[in-house]
Amino acid sequence: IERYKKPLVILPQSIGPLKRWWEKMLLRRVYSSARRIFLRDEKSLELAKELGLPIEKVSYSPDLALGLQSSDPVLALDVLRKFGVDLERPKLGVTLISKMNRSFDSRAIENYYTVLETSLASFARGNSFQIIFFDQVKGPTLVEDDSIPTARMAERLQRIGIDAIHLDQNLHLHLLKACYGQMDIFLATRLHSGIYAIGMTVPTLFIGYLTKTQGFVRSLMLEDDFIDLKDLSKASLQAKLETLWINRTAKRAHLAKVLAQAQQQQAESVELLRKDFLNV
Repeated sequence: IERYKKPLVILPQSIGPLKRWWEKMLLRRVYSSARRIFLRDEKSLELAKELGLPIEKVSYSPDLALGLQSSDPVLALDVLRKFGVDLERPKLGVTLISKMNRSFDSRAIENYYTVLETSLASFARGNSFQIIFFDQVKGPTLVEDDSIPTARMAERLQRIGIDAIHLDQNLHLHLLKACYGQMDIFLATRLHSGIYAIGMTVPTLFIGYLTKTQGFVRSLMLEDDFIDLKDLSKASLQAKLETLWINRTAKRAHLAKVLAQAQQQQAESVELLRKDFLNV
């Protein structure tokens, strides 16, 4: 940045968690040279203050993925029909996470898979749901490929008579978001799958595995629809899913307001940048 004499702008993202002193030092050094630092969640804003980043440079701005344009819903419906989705029945969209090397305690991740499988089976039976599994992330390594545990869970649910479908096709983001928009409710462990779903006003329950997810839902005042992975239990997950389904109409209306406010906040961020660059 210094060599090319170009201004540095950090577009909305999360920072942290930072566990090592040199991580904090490097981030503080690089980000302090930025002209603007936009952070997308409260946890990141708290960390920025803790690190001593210049407060006048730091601003909150919602994740840009909220505004990603979705494909034509007709295309999404064609994809869903191809995989056997019954468009007349209630549909629960789901994204899982892979084991991701040593990122998680092995007991926590095994509990996660067990709780999701048993809870989804109970919820589907009790509400006559189809469960549609999507692959939000596939790689770059096998342990980071969500499609592997997703295929296994879908197969196990099918074996016990649950109407579960694994939509194991690589879709571009616009079409993926359009498919999420056809779900009645959504269970998202991958953060951006949840961002795409709420961007389509689909009531969504987030399972958080890093601080960024909790910070994101807190910033949008959606914490009621959040469970931390380490606190996950069958009782808590089923209760949250039932609440999401029962209150889906009100939650859709609330999400529409959340999105309108987010668009306004993003517009304010753009105006800040416009003023900055007019005065270059």
